[in-house]
Amino acid sequence: MSLPTAGKTLGSGSHDLLINGIYSSELGSEWQVDLNLFATRYGGSTMGLGRTETGWAAAASRSAGERWELGAELSGTRRKGEGSTSQLLLSASYASTRSTVWDIGFSHGLTSASPDWTVFTGVTFVAVKLF
Repeated sequence: MSLPTAGKTLGSGSHDLLINGIYSSELGSEWQVDLNLFATRYGGSTMGLGRTETGWAAAASRSAGERWELGAELSGTRRKGEGSTSQLLLSASYASTRSTVWDIGFSHGLTSASPDWTVFTGVTFVAVKLF
């Protein structure tokens, strides 16, 4: 949903509705699997584009030692009037401390509507522990 304070680049400029379903499971003691399905109904209309976008993602990750984790994900989207997207993402995470994790990875588009290559890096940390 677009908030009144959101700029024009966030959402459609009208009330958008997003429904997201997530299934997560552990396979044995080493593998984690996540499956996601979503549908977005855009409140505003854009000439030539459908008002509903659907998407999916299937991800798997596993520990690769005490501090490392490796991950892979296939995902995609579909919307009438736009090319369908799909991509493969591979990543690695390193926990330098109990509260700091560093990430690096890349993705490769599998359709002509997807970006060819993307490289990313980031850090996640606990700034304040409330409980």
